[in-house]
Amino acid sequence: MQKPGILSKNKIFFSFFVVIVTIISGYILIANFGTADHLKNGEKLYKEGKFKKALAPLKKASELDSKSFKAHYLLGKTNEALQDLDQALKYLEIASKIKPKNAEVHYDVALIYKAKANYDKAINEFKKAAKLQPTFVAAKLMLAETYAQDGQTKKAIAYYEDILKEKLENIDNKRIRLNLVKLYKENNQNKKALEQVNKVLKTDPNNLEAKKLKEVI
Repeated sequence: MQKPGILSKNKIFFSFFVVIVTIISGYILIANFGTADHLKNGEKLYKEGKFKKALAPLKKASELDSKSFKAHYLLGKTNEALQDLDQALKYLEIASKIKPKNAEVHYDVALIYKAKANYDKAINEFKKAAKLQPTFVAAKLMLAETYAQDGQTKKAIAYYEDILKEKLENIDNKRIRLNLVKLYKENNQNKKALEQVNKVLKTDPNNLEAKKLKEVI
């Protein structure tokens, strides 16, 4: 049997604990409501193209909830729209760590690195996006383009060829073939270059770019 004094102390401690938990829970609840309001406002402004005005509420939302993917992602995209690539990269990378299996955010991070001519990191992020979402054609196309920009023409050719083999819908085969023509030519693969340019001209006989490329093969 507990002594009255000990029992009283236990009740006081328990009451104090309940008060603390209630206060913390209330704070979290208020913070969550605040985050939702700021996020909703920021997203609305972002969609309306009011990027400068969207920054403040989105930043506040990201501060109130450091694990909010949407707040950090939209903050990154807003900074990108404002041409602040460093800030865009900062928030998009945070978003990619919150949701590492989200292909779209890796793609967006890659685009920033590509714009900053950091091709190694861009290639790495495009690869992640393509691996996470095998049907992500844009990621594969940008990966090939980035390899080409980085001077890795053989890898660029391999990716473009694979995309054509997959026979995916909603892709510009003509553009891919013309890109291949240029890359084949750089690698002295004139026969392959001629094959691709002829395929373009077969479907589009008046294509001026294809005609000019054929003249120099």
